[in-house]
Amino acid sequence: MLNGWLFWLLIGVIASFLEIFIPGLLLLSLGIASLNATVSFFILPNIVVQVLIFISTFCVVRLFFKVNAEKMFELKLQGRNSKPIAGQIGIVTKVVGKKKKGYVLIGGEEYTAITAEESIQKQASVKIIGLYRGRVVVESLDR
Repeated sequence: MLNGWLFWLLIGVIASFLEIFIPGLLLLSLGIASLNATVSFFILPNIVVQVLIFISTFCVVRLFFKVNAEKMFELKLQGRNSKPIAGQIGIVTKVVGKKKKGYVLIGGEEYTAITAEESIQKQASVKIIGLYRGRVVVESLDR
């Protein structure tokens, strides 16, 4: 049988480690909450208190990540050469769709792209209008 603190510690370490392979900050939130419950075990060894601390910590951390994640991980609209790419024109090299990533060639460099419109076919001209989750957002110029 595992000690209470060891249980919380294992959950925290495993969840935090899995966040590396399954990003999304959910597992990291579980990991932080579990590690907080581990600390609480030594202060208040009551399991009910530990579970309440785990749940409240998880909710606070999850809310924090939900509110601040875009600010924390927002990528600047810059290419690999630190040249701003917003507003630039590119050519689609692989069909780009709403829920299907495609590829766009901009200034000799290929970027992963998505669009808010219907799909944009290969060889179409596009304009870069933004960045979302590490992908350039494009709109078609061929209308």
